[in-house]
Amino acid sequence: MTPLSSRNPRVQQLRKLLRQRNARDEAGLFVIEGSGLLAEALTNQATVQDVFVAEGAELSAALTASIDASSTRTWELDPSVLASVASTSSPQPVLATVHMDDVSIQEALSNDPTFVVVAAGVAEPGNAGTLIRTAAAAGADAVVFCDEPVDIFNPKVVRSSAGALFRTAVVRSALVPDVFGALSGAGFSAVGLAGEGSIDYTEIDYRSAVAIVVGNEAHGLGPEVVAALDQLVKIPMASGVESINVAAAAAIVCFEVGRQRR
Repeated sequence: MTPLSSRNPRVQQLRKLLRQRNARDEAGLFVIEGSGLLAEALTNQATVQDVFVAEGAELSAALTASIDASSTRTWELDPSVLASVASTSSPQPVLATVHMDDVSIQEALSNDPTFVVVAAGVAEPGNAGTLIRTAAAAGADAVVFCDEPVDIFNPKVVRSSAGALFRTAVVRSALVPDVFGALSGAGFSAVGLAGEGSIDYTEIDYRSAVAIVVGNEAHGLGPEVVAALDQLVKIPMASGVESINVAAAAAIVCFEVGRQRR
């Protein structure tokens, strides 16, 4: 197999997909980097369009079999071309393009879920990816992004999610009224997390259908979101500490939900 040159249209598209949100939106594709994420994508029946492997790199027998079974096209890249395309300084030897799974809030709630995480205005890609990963680890059925959210198909989000993007229903972008209207109609209690909350997060019963809601890193929960909440809780902190990272805060409360349900 002859390695593709940097001028090949597929390589040029790959470069754009990694760097430009509008290119991802127009093509309906995003990029995953590394054998682990590719294995997660294939295991969870994501639609992988093309796989790009660095010349000389060896894939495991299991991953090769999965690629073959999916009838995915595989291309070879010169390592220097791969390095020029990849989004990290130490690129993975495997890249792949994957079709976006654009889930609506109605679809996310269609299978009678009981635990949802809502990110209202989360803006930093690393936080968004970690939030998806944390929610999946705590047993959440879906993660919903709303209120001008980060692009969940940004390469940093994809990497930070560590494959959870393929294991959990993720709503990419929804309007706040639509999200809370759908949650209310499905019988969910919306519990927001903020420093000004009046209730300790451990005092809430999370065993019924619940949505844990977190806000923007700098500004917290907006007025429209706060007005739609059923409860506003806080995490007690040591004197002098005003706040913690939004993904860390979400993890604390999400694992309390999981603990109570066990």
